[in-house]
Amino acid sequence: MASKSVSSPLLVAYFLCACGDDGGDADANLDATFDAAPVDAGPFDAPPLDAGDAADARDSGPPMDAGDAGDDGGNDIPDGTIDSPLADLAIEVGGSVEFQATCVDSTSPLSHAWNFGGGAEDSDLEDPGAVVFDSVGSFDVVYVCSDATGLADPSPPTRHIEVRAPALIPLVGNVVSSDRTQLVFVDPDASTPAYVDPIAGGWPAHASIEFSFLVRYSPDGRYLAFIADIEVDGEDALYVVDVRAASGGAVRVSALPAGSSVLTYEWAPDSEAIAYHALETSGFTAWIADLSTGLSAVTSVLAHPRVRPPPIGGTSSSLPQWSRDSRKLVMRGRATGSTVPEAYVFDRDDAAGGARRLHPALTTEGVERVFVVASSAVFIGDLDGRFGRDIYAVDLDRPIPATPIRLTTMSASFGRGVDDSPGSLALSPSGDELLFAWRSDGFFRRLPPYLIDLSAGAGAAFAGAMMLDVPAPEDELVRDYVWSPTGNALTAWVRSVDGSDIAYVFQRASAGSSFGSYATRTALRGYPVRIQDVSWSPDGQRLAVRGDFSTQGVAEVLGLELAGGVPRILNAPMGVDGDVVASPRWLSATELVYLADQEVDGVEELYVVDVAAPGVATKLSPPVVASGGSIGFSTSRTVRLLSPTRIVAVGAWRTDGAFEPVLLDRASATSTPLLPMLAAGQRVSWLPEP
Repeated sequence: MASKSVSSPLLVAYFLCACGDDGGDADANLDATFDAAPVDAGPFDAPPLDAGDAADARDSGPPMDAGDAGDDGGNDIPDGTIDSPLADLAIEVGGSVEFQATCVDSTSPLSHAWNFGGGAEDSDLEDPGAVVFDSVGSFDVVYVCSDATGLADPSPPTRHIEVRAPALIPLVGNVVSSDRTQLVFVDPDASTPAYVDPIAGGWPAHASIEFSFLVRYSPDGRYLAFIADIEVDGEDALYVVDVRAASGGAVRVSALPAGSSVLTYEWAPDSEAIAYHALETSGFTAWIADLSTGLSAVTSVLAHPRVRPPPIGGTSSSLPQWSRDSRKLVMRGRATGSTVPEAYVFDRDDAAGGARRLHPALTTEGVERVFVVASSAVFIGDLDGRFGRDIYAVDLDRPIPATPIRLTTMSASFGRGVDDSPGSLALSPSGDELLFAWRSDGFFRRLPPYLIDLSAGAGAAFAGAMMLDVPAPEDELVRDYVWSPTGNALTAWVRSVDGSDIAYVFQRASAGSSFGSYATRTALRGYPVRIQDVSWSPDGQRLAVRGDFSTQGVAEVLGLELAGGVPRILNAPMGVDGDVVASPRWLSATELVYLADQEVDGVEELYVVDVAAPGVATKLSPPVVASGGSIGFSTSRTVRLLSPTRIVAVGAWRTDGAFEPVLLDRASATSTPLLPMLAAGQRVSWLPEP
């Protein structure tokens, strides 16, 4: 595996702002006023930090010495070849690939090392045979052969394996019956439109899914979970479907006393367990369903009998409660007879020990939030009885309970302490860094954001908080933070009371390095800009920002390249009554799909645009034959990208008021309905994605 490189940090920050209308031509003004102006770099400030009684950061020890590889003595350099597969492949999750190789060298014995990029267990066989890939993702396979002297092939061959979710696509909506919400599956390659019912015997009368947004794939893409009252007894249960064999295959995995209902759930990272919160007659509880032996033999264990009520919609996927190895679950709970919420951990390998408090007992206000960052349990609360919340951490690989390490400490300049409201906390894509904000004395102001790196443990993190400089006046609000997929950049945008927004982009110098000092800014002047959302390209090199950039009140898509590109409006020109109605979706590193009423006819349709050709968009939607007030396509929640050329979208395109799924194939320029024609009032409302 390649190690991370560390280099001196350098931060590049951009911001998009609006400072009023000068009365000139909007488009000309837009292009003419993207100017770059240097600002003072200055050192970062950090909040006072208190290590408490924390132990010293652990030392990982000296680097390993590989030893002397020896002299080749004139031997040939090993030369490896991958005989199978002959080229890169794309397969469905759970599928297998036959791997075979040949190593040429004059010495013997030869050794072999296959690295499957995390998609499967590595092998030391020359011909590993059929290798199963159980996780959705992109995996680079490397074969390295070495000779008896230790010499390795200097140019090892590789193959790229793309593992896709199963072909069946889940649809959530009132498809089976117009008065309730169900889950069904469709095959996008079927010759005849039809749905596959996951409930044995079909959905019974009056059975309905509780919340559409709680229909979620497992991390490996193999399973789909949902909460529903299928037995129509007033008790919501948790069900799981193997997407590869969905027909009649929904299995009830929750085991609760009569009169109980599941409220929400969270998949374990390895997809072999689910933690779910329930409401029982005795109060709120936390359980774990173990799926490691398959759906036919699911077992459940009580993780904590007195947990705090979970938020509606469950825990955020960016703030997981599972440890990375899926063996521990951290949560907020209460001791018997206590009203103080505290941080607890349940160890699946020590189930008999039950839930254990992560820290000594509290007598103050207690814990407000608890989650996992790197290998540490992190919680927010007022543990010392002072005004304001702080962030604490306990390493999960240390004896429990432990003295929590305070990563922050409140002072007058920090007002009310850590802001734990929605949008103010975000984990980096690696899960090693926590972005948080201090709440000022004003209501709900989040300024400035701080970053803590816990990759080396809580003991090393207490001295490492870094402030990200967002130079905004006190009457402006940091609204949200969005990480790039690579973790090498993030955006923070400020909402101003004068009607203009500013979006900052903080960029690392290189992978693995820290964010450096604020260095550059790019200003957008003209109409007041109201930013609605920000999305990153898959490679983290481009931004798509939705807001009213060239015409006040008309949402458009602005594209920005981090490598010195000039911001441009990407969508085709729209009239005053047009609008981009949802966050654009990236088809690839350079193409986006967006929904807009571009023709200003009251019909929202899908368009694709390439950042290399801004302003030139191609309509993907099929002809809309319906007429009336409920036609066209809906928000990005009902658009699923199967590939850069195949898109599933939901819209009222055949019947007024019936929102149906259609497969749009760009390669063949075809539009294929995925369901028999629905009646008015029936609609698909959610397309879960892996």
